[in-house]
Order: sequence, then C-alpha cells, then structure tokens
Amino acid sequence: MASQPEERVRQALVRWLIEKLEVPPRLIAVEYSLSALDPTCRHRADVVVWEPAGKSGGLKPWLLAECKAPGIKLDERVADQVRRYAERIKAANVLVTNGEVTRYFKMDGREYREISALSPFCR
Repeated sequence: MASQPEERVRQALVRWLIEKLEVPPRLIAVEYSLSALDPTCRHRADVVVWEPAGKSGGLKPWLLAECKAPGIKLDERVADQVRRYAERIKAANVLVTNGEVTRYFKMDGREYREISALSPFCR
C-alpha cells in the first residue's frame, strides 16, 4: 500500500532531522501517544524529538512536530491543535509543516514565538 501524503511529509521530516540536524534516530518518537504524559488524552503527536536533560540523566522534549498533507493550510485550526499538544509536551521547539511550508516556534518564557529556523540539536 502506498503511503498517504501526510505520511510522506512525516517521513521526509524524520529524514531531515537525522541527515541535516544530526538527531540520533533513537531520540525520535513517531506518532507519540500523549497519553504517556496525560492519561486522559488520546491524541498522538506526529513527531517528538527528545534531548538529554543534563545531569539528571533523563530526557526532555526538544521538538514537537505536526505534519499535514501538502496543500493543507497551516491556519489557526492547525495552530490550535499544536497548542493543545504543546501544553502537554512542553517542548523547547515546535515545528509545523505540510512539506511545502514549514513554520518554527521556540518557547520564550510562557509562550511560543515564531522563529526563522531551529537552533542546532545538541546531543
């Protein structure tokens, strides 16, 4: 069975994370169940990238990514969906893409502000 357009966008994003940002594949979770953070939530984030949390030895969320099919507008409806996910994941960065347009956001205090690109991934 051929992959769906949104799945192709997701696969391209994962390749980009590994090849260009040099994110270790073991730190990338695809279709991450938000119930792991909030048992009442049944949604899944398309991609979550984890990074070492420093001295604690654990992991913390570096990136929350939401993928849409090409042609789907990255409008306020998509932004609302990502905000709901971000409330639970609390990643340092958020990325929204439809494969044609990609928008990046960084946590700044208590809210996300749009930025032009992601900062380099630190292992």
